[in-house]
Amino acid sequence: EIWRAARDSESRFVQKAAVVALRKLKSPRLKSYVDGSAISSIDNEVLLEAVRAVHDLPLIQFFPQIAALANRTGYPDAVTRRALNAAYRLGTPQHAQAIAALAAKPTAAPAMRLEALDMLKSWAKPSNRDRVLGDWRPLASRPREAAATALRGNLVAILGGNTKITQSAIDAAAGLGIREIEPVIRKRFADTKGSASTRANALRAMEALNSDMLDRTAIDALNDEQELVRIAARDVLSRVNPPVALESLGGATASTSLAERQQAFASLGRMSPQQAGRLLEQAMRDLKQGKVPRDTRLDVVEAARKIGSQPLRRLLAEYDKATSGEQGLAGYTDCLQGGNSAAGRKIFFEKAAVYCVRCHQVAGRGGNVGPDLSRIATEKDRRYLLEAIVQPNAAIARNYETVLLATDDGLSYSGILKEESETELVLLNAEGKTVRIPKETIEQRGKGKSSMPADLINNLSKMEVRDLVEFLSSLKE
Repeated sequence: EIWRAARDSESRFVQKAAVVALRKLKSPRLKSYVDGSAISSIDNEVLLEAVRAVHDLPLIQFFPQIAALANRTGYPDAVTRRALNAAYRLGTPQHAQAIAALAAKPTAAPAMRLEALDMLKSWAKPSNRDRVLGDWRPLASRPREAAATALRGNLVAILGGNTKITQSAIDAAAGLGIREIEPVIRKRFADTKGSASTRANALRAMEALNSDMLDRTAIDALNDEQELVRIAARDVLSRVNPPVALESLGGATASTSLAERQQAFASLGRMSPQQAGRLLEQAMRDLKQGKVPRDTRLDVVEAARKIGSQPLRRLLAEYDKATSGEQGLAGYTDCLQGGNSAAGRKIFFEKAAVYCVRCHQVAGRGGNVGPDLSRIATEKDRRYLLEAIVQPNAAIARNYETVLLATDDGLSYSGILKEESETELVLLNAEGKTVRIPKETIEQRGKGKSSMPADLINNLSKMEVRDLVEFLSSLKE
């Protein structure tokens, strides 16, 4: 009956509803919606529901059908993203060609072209997480040649247009070992009027290609006028010429520039104890004496932990003991300053493990289970924001306390108290749904904990906590 409604109805609404029902049934009839011969006659919204069903369930046996859409334009991004992902997961040379073809199409959405290029770049070592859903769907490693061949054949069409797409193509080509791209990379680095990020990325691309000119170019770049280029040069040299890098990194750790200080410690943390141990031991001693700026303390500690030599472990233990008395924030006070607001925004809106936007709004975007955070920085300081992340039950926002109820029919309810009258309570539960409970049915009522997950901190590194604090502290509108 559902299939007949889906097949015969002239109503797009009925067709969409039917596809949703078929999805719940995991029906093989969904295949008819994504077969090439029928797609042109299907409304885009109905097609989206069908593609979402096949991809998200997943019905892997029908992935070839949706992968066939990967290099076509004119569909909603949600369709194209899933089509690209199906091709990426199938992983044949033909599917790599389809992904590269989409990246080369100027009529395709820029976001989808960037996604295609990133897929090619990560082709050999795919993430264990699904690129669309974030679910655990591991893929085996595979040879990069298929992606390299596909991209090589489309490079001319990709380069020279959109700046971000061009840069992404260069990064992907370098990562895939396409040496033909090196003259373009050198030219971009040599353009001192170009953006600092473009030139820094070009230097890193030269490293990926193991360029014969890398060492000399990176050494010269240590004195470049652009800060990002100097940072990239130190980072590259920390791997290809450690003795030269150490001399420059030592000075950068005391720079007046926050970016240079933080990146210097990040580079040191990736070196060996024999190379970076002495500098980091001195930095830890300076940290204990209060000589390290607050916005760089976490960088020193994290670099020392990564190196993990015996002297550094002893210094870290001493520092941990000295800072353990911070009530409520033990171990996290170094996250108060020095974060990256853009990275914090990405965590807030996109990191699936915490997904703050599910419960909180910022500028009209997000859920309403928790407080609207659009102006939180005008009301609360950094310490409050950090405590709310680390120990959410220590300071529950007013009007967002949870209520625990037991009713006379044996049911239990938990949620935020939104309204209370003489006759009923209105709760907002964890799913964001309103629940009305007559007072006469309530047998027990108690106060719950914060609606913020108590284990939130387990899904964030300290660097991510610092970035999230920085983002929240910027919310003043």
